[in-house]
Amino acid sequence: MTGRSIIIGAIFLSWSLLIPGCGEGEAASTRERVELTMWLVGDSVPDYDLMLQELNKIMLEDINATLKVNFTTWTDWTTNAARACA
Repeated sequence: MTGRSIIIGAIFLSWSLLIPGCGEGEAASTRERVELTMWLVGDSVPDYDLMLQELNKIMLEDINATLKVNFTTWTDWTTNAARACA
């Protein structure tokens, strides 16, 4: 992996480790499965899909959620952000 993908992986991993501290203490297995969507400006990095797959395994086990990441350009950011919030 490149240094950039390691940094991105570390950011996602640290973010996923903070989430289990939130909530009302209900066990993850009794909650409805949730897919979180995140938009990033720019291009994907090498090994990103592998890192996201591993992150989703951890998140699914800990908080019964997965993360879907959409990449966009600065040109399309306004359009995609408005669509995501609608």
